[in-house]
Amino acid sequence: MKKFIFAGLIGLMSFGASAGSRTGFIDISDNGIQLISSTAEESRLYVYDVAFEGGDCDVKTTGVLYFSTFLAKEMYSMLLTAKAAGKKIELVSSECVSIGGAKYPSISSIYWK
Repeated sequence: MKKFIFAGLIGLMSFGASAGSRTGFIDISDNGIQLISSTAEESRLYVYDVAFEGGDCDVKTTGVLYFSTFLAKEMYSMLLTAKAAGKKIELVSSECVSIGGAKYPSISSIYWK
């Protein structure tokens, strides 16, 4: 029985690891960012020229942060602070979002180094 539980946990861990994508720790001080405000649900920030590794998104060089996401304002503040200070951060995406027919990494977490 313990072997089956262990095998199940390993399977879940490998599934979770393949579902998301991440940039590794990067300096975004020279990267372009763009804010788009249309509605409360659709307002978003694009972070350009980053390389997301892993995941199933079509576009791997641009991350999107929706402001309807929990803690989005805090993540936005953290991102701008790191950009201005030249500090390294890691962007993490747990899912893709469809925009104009392409799937982009949706930023769900930011790590500060």
